[in-house]
Amino acid sequence: MLAPKFSKLSMALTVALFSNCLAVRAAITFTDADITSAIEKAKIFDSSIRLNARINSDEIMVSTYKNPKAADQDCKIDAVLVAKTIMDLAPGEVPRVTVYFYSASTLSSYKEVSVTAGDVKAFASGSLSKDELLSSIKIKEGTISDPKKRVEEHMQESVSQRRSRVITTLKGDEISLRTMRDSSMSDSGLKYEAFALAEHAFEAAPPEAKKVTVAFELGGAEKRTELINFSREDVSALQKSLGNLLEPFKIETIKGGLKAEPAAVQNSKIDIQKIELVDGPLKEERQKLLDRLKALNSAGVGYGTKPLDDFLDIEAKVGTDPEATTQDKISKLSELVGKFEENLKGAKEHKAVAIPKAVSGDGRASAGSASPAAAASSAEASGSIGNTEIAKAQVLANPDQFITNMAAGLVKHNAITGAPIGRFKTAEDHPNFQRNLQFVIDTLKANNRGAEAAKFQDRLDAIRAKTSH
Repeated sequence: MLAPKFSKLSMALTVALFSNCLAVRAAITFTDADITSAIEKAKIFDSSIRLNARINSDEIMVSTYKNPKAADQDCKIDAVLVAKTIMDLAPGEVPRVTVYFYSASTLSSYKEVSVTAGDVKAFASGSLSKDELLSSIKIKEGTISDPKKRVEEHMQESVSQRRSRVITTLKGDEISLRTMRDSSMSDSGLKYEAFALAEHAFEAAPPEAKKVTVAFELGGAEKRTELINFSREDVSALQKSLGNLLEPFKIETIKGGLKAEPAAVQNSKIDIQKIELVDGPLKEERQKLLDRLKALNSAGVGYGTKPLDDFLDIEAKVGTDPEATTQDKISKLSELVGKFEENLKGAKEHKAVAIPKAVSGDGRASAGSASPAAAASSAEASGSIGNTEIAKAQVLANPDQFITNMAAGLVKHNAITGAPIGRFKTAEDHPNFQRNLQFVIDTLKANNRGAEAAKFQDRLDAIRAKTSH
């Protein structure tokens, strides 16, 4: 049980020794929140175990819950790992770390383990073996007999993630909690937070505590204090009601956790029309580029994810990239955007051109322009390069619209009933649909838009699988 942690401990402290020797002795300022964040990142405790840290003049105190299955040796090892993690935040500046392991069942009981900077250095240098280190570190058991202190400690641990500190006072049978109010919070949100604070307070309070008053203070021009009161019976009733209300909602466990969406997928959900520039170098050039992207978007041009990805990358690194680098990125993206603008211009110029010999819905050649994709099929069959280029321009301008127009031209419908006329009931049943879909895929891939082509390929594969049976 201890072997893996011993290995982790030995490696971590050996590295710490050499890094501390090289570190410049200088005061480093960090906060209670920095300490808890560092411990959480080190993954010393299970993510579900809450912890709290407090900086004193001569030591740093950390409080957390003790795993019911953990032996004293486990607590010592955890304490040394916690001490090493904190001391890494300010090498040579933290003389002692004391970790309090509270009992989850009896909030007033705890085990206390103190680790000095000397302990860490001695083990890392090899002066102490792991057995000698653990033997030299003492573990103490204690209780909080002062009920006010017990409530205060528990409140600090329970609300350690809040941005504002909670000041606790216990007088007679009443607990007073005072904290700052988030001005953006609604009244219902404020009441729920007050309930959560009262719930935590009663968990640690002695039986004679009957009432909790939560005071939210709002500073600034609207300086005021808002009070919410709870009796112990109020909290019990709310706990029961909430339990009943939440019963239908099940907790779903996903092994391995949720995987973050790739940046390209996240960016595809961004509304480019709402993007605003950050302040910094070359803002005028960046604005012109953004305006061109917005114009293409408004025209319905599907330019894939790369232009938007590249533009967002430029914005994210404004001020950190050298100006020459930003200018180079803008120039390259401008060139790419220019190609899409040329495709759109070509599509507009040829939009009203009648294309002879287009393929009609029943497969017969007819005059006019039944559909742009049918024109592409006819053009390729007859070797008419001009017609093919027109169809390609339409694909590149808006492939989804091209598919819609193509499908509309393959099946005719009764003007009165709306029922399909002829042997093909849907566009996908028509033999030209697959051919034209392949034309879209090939056109997109030839213009470095393979990512966009993928969805059309999936659709083509599905149709082929269906028609092959």
